[in-house]
Amino acid sequence: MTRYGFLNLVFFSMITASSLIQGIDARYAIYMAISLFVPMILLHYYTNNHKLIIIGCALAFSLCIYLNDVHLVTHPNLWSFDEDRQGAGYLLGNNYNQIGCRLITGLAFAALCLRYSRWWLVNFIPLAVASLVSPILTQSKTTLSCLLVFVLFCLIPWKRIQKALVYSVFAAVVLFQVFVVFSGKGLENSELANYIIVDVLQKDITFTHRTRMWDSALRLIAGSPLIGYGFVDGEWLQEKMDSFATGPHNQILAVLINGGVLLLVNYLAICYLSLKKLLRHNSRIAIVFSFAIAVLMVMMLMEMVPHFFILLLLAVGYYCDDFFESPPKASVSHELTEELPCPTTITEP
Repeated sequence: MTRYGFLNLVFFSMITASSLIQGIDARYAIYMAISLFVPMILLHYYTNNHKLIIIGCALAFSLCIYLNDVHLVTHPNLWSFDEDRQGAGYLLGNNYNQIGCRLITGLAFAALCLRYSRWWLVNFIPLAVASLVSPILTQSKTTLSCLLVFVLFCLIPWKRIQKALVYSVFAAVVLFQVFVVFSGKGLENSELANYIIVDVLQKDITFTHRTRMWDSALRLIAGSPLIGYGFVDGEWLQEKMDSFATGPHNQILAVLINGGVLLLVNYLAICYLSLKKLLRHNSRIAIVFSFAIAVLMVMMLMEMVPHFFILLLLAVGYYCDDFFESPPKASVSHELTEELPCPTTITEP
């Protein structure tokens, strides 16, 4: 077992243990843990044939995205809702905000297939267009903005600029998480934050009541900071949190609720090992795939994303050496270019 595989095993075991300690349904916890571990099992089992996994995921996600558009068009009640925006019954996710993580994951695998053949553009281009349909209809600004940025990123012809943008987005995610999310409602009392977000960006200072959810989540985490509460469901969150909607609407806060500080340290170690290997590759497809992870992390600042999607992309990133290997440089020795003398033949009389 690799270090990365061991960290994933610890991740699943810690959440399951926290669930059992806190009295969460054991069957639900074990089921969720197994579903998270399946991608690692498959990637390890098909070590010599990752192409099968990549193409399989690309086709499956693409089919779901196309079907999701058909589902939305044939059910206008899912996007022509009132101001309360409480529509339910989506094919990808319980509400319109949860569609985004599925869309970016599908685009990431579709882009990864370009490593094998340029013919995969036949799927990637219409898939990118189809992915924009859902957030346009459901008016999900966060998802639409992230997807547009990802599509425009793919059109940049200079790899250095692309790589600089990847590092910039990861840095912005860390800074936002530390100085905005963990400040709770304190952001509303900052004159600088009000000027930048309200006056310059013309946005709601509470990020549509998300600061209220973050503050409520931080108070809940303080009740069990070390091991968290395990795999909790929506009903449990609605009962325990005083918030505008279900859950903290932030992935790091969700990790802290599931497993506390111990699980967060493990999660950060998983991210570090995966991104460390992925970012050292200079292939254009590798850069695009790393930016897809960065975009997903931006979405995770404002939404709760199932752990499955981010762990799936990170696992693929960790195994990137198997399909992002650069061909060995052709080096011809100067000695081999010289004409070799013909051996003399000695014949007996």
